[in-house]
Amino acid sequence: MPLGEWAVQTVPGAPASFSFIKVVWAEALGAWWACASGPGAGTTTNLLYKSLDGVTWTNVDPGFQKNYVSIAWSPDLEQLCLLAALSFTGGTSTHVITTSDDGGSTWVEHDIPDGAGAAASNASQFRDLCWAGGSLQTWVAVAQITTNAHQVMTSPDGVTWTNQVAAAARSWSAIAWDEGSERLVATGGSNTQSTNVMTSDDGGVVWPSRSTPVNVRFTQRSLSRGDGLFIGFGDINNGATQADRGHIFTSPTGVTWTENA
Repeated sequence: MPLGEWAVQTVPGAPASFSFIKVVWAEALGAWWACASGPGAGTTTNLLYKSLDGVTWTNVDPGFQKNYVSIAWSPDLEQLCLLAALSFTGGTSTHVITTSDDGGSTWVEHDIPDGAGAAASNASQFRDLCWAGGSLQTWVAVAQITTNAHQVMTSPDGVTWTNQVAAAARSWSAIAWDEGSERLVATGGSNTQSTNVMTSDDGGVVWPSRSTPVNVRFTQRSLSRGDGLFIGFGDINNGATQADRGHIFTSPTGVTWTENA
């Protein structure tokens, strides 16, 4: 199919109403992987899918009933990593991370640090993750909660995770990594502010805050890196009108941002 032409594809085993959350290409596996949300998430419906061509999709059962919110691929570890939104039990963090080291045939749950991604309601609020390769070799996940002390966690292997401190208490909900500069960039915001961006050059440990030219609330999982740019989408003025929604912001470095009409 020529670039620019799109066709709707049927997804088998999906509930009547659902939304794809994130799609990732795993080159070594020769497959697209996607997680979704909708009725049945975390109960009886496994909202995880695989496709070799983007046309025909297969429902995959990782063995756990969860509401998955993000998926990413590590070419260095040849590992798939699923991120879920789960509640806490008895003050101890539940399994938010699920990984596969054999191309998606077998999946294993992993604990996260106590308090990671925890809101006052004891709900895990992690929303996105990515792999930072190069010299960093680490997974990084971000959460949308009200305390910056537990809004980031990192892992070298997808198994053992460490809490990190975000630049500020924001609803961090998207993260991307640039191979050239080895810089991580995260975006978010529950309200429109000019400091809903943060960057890290050390694998997700230290996060300085960055500014946008106008106040913006970035959309969940709306940040990507491509063609020499970080690209993010968000609302200004808290999305009060249609004209305030879906603004595009770009940055070659993640530090200085430009609003694009």
